[in-house]
Amino acid sequence: MPASAASPHISKSVVRKSIAPLSVAINLSARFMDEDRQEHICWASKMSLTEVQLATPDVPRLGERVILYVDDLGRFSGVASRVEPLGFTLETRITSKKRDVLSDRLMWFANRHLLEGSDARRYERVVPFKRRTLMRHSGGGEHLVHIVDLSAGGAAINASHVPDIASEIVLGKTPARVVRHFDGGFGCAFLFPFDPHKVDEAITL
Repeated sequence: MPASAASPHISKSVVRKSIAPLSVAINLSARFMDEDRQEHICWASKMSLTEVQLATPDVPRLGERVILYVDDLGRFSGVASRVEPLGFTLETRITSKKRDVLSDRLMWFANRHLLEGSDARRYERVVPFKRRTLMRHSGGGEHLVHIVDLSAGGAAINASHVPDIASEIVLGKTPARVVRHFDGGFGCAFLFPFDPHKVDEAITL
């Protein structure tokens, strides 16, 4: 996994007075090991102190024990409590000490939109030479869209048709999940992030 970036400083007094929200959008690359000791790439989209939502085509069995490694957050173990065609929810089991640490980290993710500077963004963004691409969604429709910019982890898209938040789409050949809306378009997180060192203006989705 890529080396973790340093987290912006948050006042301890703020943390002590705050409780981590029930579920926080984290959008981090991850990998998990199933009961057969097979390793799979996945994408952690949302997390709470008790569970994490994961996007992956390699879905474990309901109730299967899983060991999960999330970039910047570390190792977790638990069971698959809900399964879907392209993902699952892992019910995590953590110690009280790790729970306190995770609570602090989730508070940072919940408040990162308030942080100033580029540290609030995980990857450097670029404007690709090829900005037009085809978007397909689960309903079977296809729409021509324009890429505003992108990073190893996701993209901002101008589109006349804006999919619902949390819906899964394919941009060119790249599967993604819609994570936010803005005027004239939407932001999405890639289900399988690119290598940050290979992302430049020549990239094609």
